[in-house]
Amino acid sequence: MVELRRDETSMPLGDHRRRNQLVQSGESFDEDISDEEGSSSDDSTIHEQFEDEIVIESHPSYQQVILDVNRCAGRLEHIRQCYFHRTDDDGPAEDLSGEPEESGTEDSLSLSAEPTREERIDRLKRDLQCQRRLKKKLARLIVTLLIRKPERHYYQGFHDVCLTYMTVYGEDLALKKLDKIVDSHFSQFMQPTMLETQEFLALIPIIIGLHDSKVQDFLERSEVGTVFALSWTITWFSHVIPNEHDVETIFSFLEKFEDPYVILYLCATIVIYKKDMLLKLEPEMSTVHHFLCQFPRKEKLPINDLLHEAETAFRKWPPQLIRRKLHDHRRTKLQLHNYNLVQSLTQRFIPSLTDLVVSSSSRTALVVFVLASALAFQWTR
Repeated sequence: MVELRRDETSMPLGDHRRRNQLVQSGESFDEDISDEEGSSSDDSTIHEQFEDEIVIESHPSYQQVILDVNRCAGRLEHIRQCYFHRTDDDGPAEDLSGEPEESGTEDSLSLSAEPTREERIDRLKRDLQCQRRLKKKLARLIVTLLIRKPERHYYQGFHDVCLTYMTVYGEDLALKKLDKIVDSHFSQFMQPTMLETQEFLALIPIIIGLHDSKVQDFLERSEVGTVFALSWTITWFSHVIPNEHDVETIFSFLEKFEDPYVILYLCATIVIYKKDMLLKLEPEMSTVHHFLCQFPRKEKLPINDLLHEAETAFRKWPPQLIRRKLHDHRRTKLQLHNYNLVQSLTQRFIPSLTDLVVSSSSRTALVVFVLASALAFQWTR
C-alpha cells in the first residue's frame, strides 16, 4: 500500500534535490549537447544507450514525433521559464537553458533590472537556440524508446509525458524510467487502435457513479461520453494542467502505483470536485464537454487533496469491482433498450399483425409467432 502523506504529495517527481544533483553532475537535459551544428566530442559516450541519428530518422513514427515536438514549443518555453525563475527551499533557481550567464559582467542579464533592447534580443536568441536543442533531445528520446519497443505505437500526447520525465531526470535517466513505465502504465494507449483506450475510459463514469449517482446520470443525459478525459489520461494531465509543479506531483503519485487504473480514479475525483457547478449546466453535450475540458486549465486545483481522495476511492472500489459494475451497467442498458424496442413494435404492429393472422393461413401465423418469440428472447437476454 502506498502511504500518501502530505509532505510526499507536495514533492515533485524525483525531488528537487535530485534535479539539483543532475544539474551539478552534468546530467541535466541541457548539458549534453554543445551547439546547434552537432554534438560534443564525447556525446556518443554520454548517450551510448540512444540510437544513432540515421536509425532514429528512419523510424516510421519519426515525422509525427517531430511534428508534435515542434507544436510543444509553448510548453518547452513555459517549463524553461518556470525553472529559471524557480526559488524554493530545495535549492536555488536553475537556468535550464544550457547557456550559463557570466555573473558580475555588464553583459549579463539581470532579472531584477529592466533589460535593455540588446539584452532582450540576446536573451531571445538564446531562448530560441535552447528550444531547438530541447526539441532535438525530446525527439531522440521518444524515437529511441519506440525502437526499443516495436510492439508499442506512438500516439499524439506521449511527447508531453516524455517531456515531463526529461525535464526532471535528464535524457539518460528519463529513458531508463520510461522504458519500464511504458509497459506498466501506457501500454493500453500505445496499441494499433483506440479500442483498449475506449474501454479504459469507459470505467470513469462508473467510478463517478459510485461517488455520486446524480453526476453519472447527468453525464449520461448530456451524452458527453468520455472524450473529455482522453487528454487527461494519455498525458497524465501534463497537457492539461499549466502548473508544472502540480504536474510533477501527479506524476510522482501515479508512478508509485503499479496499477495503471489509478489515473481513472483521479479523473473521477476531479469531476466530482466540480459537481456543484456541473449540475447547474444544461445537460447538453457541447456545453458539458467544454466545461470539463476547460476548468483544469483555468483553475488552480487542490492537487494534494484530490490525490488523497483518488487513492481512497481506489482502495474502496478496486478495478475488478469497477469492471464488473461496467458489465452490469451495459447489460442493464441493453435490456432497457430491447424492452423499449419490443414495446414500440408491439404498439405499432401487433394490431395489424393480429388482423393479418386472423385473415391468413396457418403458415403466416407460424411466421408471426416465430418473429414474436425471437424478439421476446432478445429482450430477455
